[in-house]
Amino acid sequence: MKKIFVFNCIPILITLPYNAYNMNIPKQQLFIILLSLMMSMSINGQNLKKHQWKQRVILIIANDAHNESYQSQLEELNMTSEELKERKLIRYTILPYQYKLQDKTDRDWIKGSELYKAYNSEKVAFKIILIGLDGSVKIEQRNILTTKTLLSTIDAMPMRRTEIKHKG
Repeated sequence: MKKIFVFNCIPILITLPYNAYNMNIPKQQLFIILLSLMMSMSINGQNLKKHQWKQRVILIIANDAHNESYQSQLEELNMTSEELKERKLIRYTILPYQYKLQDKTDRDWIKGSELYKAYNSEKVAFKIILIGLDGSVKIEQRNILTTKTLLSTIDAMPMRRTEIKHKG
């Protein structure tokens, strides 16, 4: 017997033997199990959506933490943290099985591979991605992004020019 459940607009087809429905498994327990499965699948995949229209996002992605380009990119961006804050830019550092949001709280690493898989499906050794306020990719490259290029790219964006006009 097959049952179809829909959570978060994603249909899930569950196939159980006929006698499994006759086992006295409470429907609430089954619902909780399915809900936790769906939550674990979708929470990390939607991490970046929460930043849309609030912050620009830079993703620094590497296949390992000792990657030379990765380390150089982190150093490059650490030198300009005030300018990055002024431009509403937050930074995610992403490795294959963990990621970290670098912000004023400087959180610990979070276990998860969803961001790595979503933004580095070709599994390159190093990649950097700039995502604008509108959620679209503005820069995607496999070499170190200089601070000058990053800041000038952001400053040329229409929303940033509006921010500058209202500020000054």
